[in-house]
Parts: sequence; structure tokens; C-alpha cells
Amino acid sequence: MLHLPFFQNKSADGLTTIEVVIAVFIFSCVSAAIFNFIGQIDRTRVRTVFIANASRLAAGEAERLRSIAARNAPVEDSSYTETVSGRTFRVKRDCIEDDMPPSFLPIAREPLKIELCISDENNEDVKPLRFKLLLGQDNP
Repeated sequence: MLHLPFFQNKSADGLTTIEVVIAVFIFSCVSAAIFNFIGQIDRTRVRTVFIANASRLAAGEAERLRSIAARNAPVEDSSYTETVSGRTFRVKRDCIEDDMPPSFLPIAREPLKIELCISDENNEDVKPLRFKLLLGQDNP
């Protein structure tokens, strides 16, 4: 059998260039998939913490509105910042007016519609969370 130098078995000498290129390609694909997965987990964690803190702020604002309604005080639009767990949040309260024309007949008052918009001051990438509340009065 004739042995030519370019047909010799290279497995004993080490890895060929194509084997190294394929190994690097496979490693980079697996690494990219893992980093993408880790990034998605981190974004989900940030959003979950934001929703928990925003819900806590909305519950506090609902209690504040109940105390205002109990005193029969007017509810007005407002905006303020509050710090929860070391993070600063902007809370914006908007009263939504009904387009009901005035009437001479006694009509039961509709509940006041209030929209809360809570955003994270520290992280602009997180979309603000909106809550819709109804504030009414109990008529005996």
C-alpha cells in the first residue's frame, strides 16, 4: 500500500483546525443560550419584585382614599414619590370624571373612578403598572 504524506492519519497528532472550529462554534451556541436564559430569569425577577412593590403601594393608596371618603373630603389628582425596599416609585393618581350631564332629578351618585399609575424611578426599562379603583359611598 502506498502512503502519501497528505493522506496520513492525523488522529494521533492532535486536533485538526476544522475540529477546533466546530468545537468553538458548539461552545459559543451553548453559552449564548445559557446567557439568554439567565437574562430572561433576571428580567422576570425584576418585574415580579416591581409588581409586588407596586401592589403594596396601590393597597396603601386605596386605604388613604377610604379615609378621605370617610371624612367626605374631595379627592383630587396627585403625584408623589415613595420609597419601598430601597427603591423609589412615582405614584400618580388621576380622577376620571364621568361625562354625565347635570340633572334636576335626584340621581344616585356614581362611584368615583380613580386610576393609579405606578412607575419605578430607578429602572426606566420596567413598564409602569396601572390600577383602576372605584370609590363610592355606602347609602343606608
